[in-house]
Order: sequence, then C-alpha cells, then structure tokens
Amino acid sequence: VSGGFGKNGPLAFTQIYDTDAQKWSAGPDLPTPLHHIFLVGRQDSILAIGGYEAYQKDLWVMKKEVYVLDKKQSSWLPGPDLPEPRAEFAAGNVDGTIIVAGGRKKKPKRQAGVTIIPMLQRHFYLNGLQITGR
Repeated sequence: VSGGFGKNGPLAFTQIYDTDAQKWSAGPDLPTPLHHIFLVGRQDSILAIGGYEAYQKDLWVMKKEVYVLDKKQSSWLPGPDLPEPRAEFAAGNVDGTIIVAGGRKKKPKRQAGVTIIPMLQRHFYLNGLQITGR
C-alpha cells in the first residue's frame, strides 16, 4: 500500500504485507506524496504508476511518472513515464506487460483509453502504444 490521503493531504508512505509472516512493515516512502496511484506487481518488483500530487490545498496535479521498487532496493527508483499524465485508472500485469486502462487524462472530463507498458527482462521499456475505443 502506497500513497493516499492523510489529514494534511497526500501521503508518501508505503506499507508492505509479508504473506508468509502475516504481518505489515514499513517500506520506503514514495519520492513524492501521491494519491490515486496504481500499484502493480511484476516478479520481484512493484510499480507505482501515475496519480495526483498536491501542490496546494485543493490543487491536484496529475502525474505521468512511474516509480519502481525492486525487492532488493531500499528506495523507489524512476521507471518509464506514461505517455501522458493519468490517474484514477486500473492496471494489471499480463505476461510481463503492464496494461493501464481507463482513468482520467489531463484534460477535464476526458476518459482515457488503454496504454501498454511492455517490461522485458530487467530493463523497462515504454512503447507508447495507445488503444482507444469501447
């Protein structure tokens, strides 16, 4: 679990659940407090994708950044940016390819299509392919 809302705005915290030990522990903070991000797993890493950053009260700025937390790392590292800022979406991992679907784009009242983020071996690639439609 990463990001979200607190009393004073977005959060940067990360909590990690160990399914073997059945307990939660503190993980590294996100590089910046975010909300409405999506976390998706891939083998030994987790991606924190998009979301909103708050610069002032009630001013949400949509982000295109992707951060990667590898099992061996002690901090989130930059990953491949989305082609455009996006938040409030769904994402999943299909055979090593991260698929980001729906959500909101930067322009008001615009729904987003589907973005494919192929992730091969230990390198991260973003091909920018966008599929739109129903």
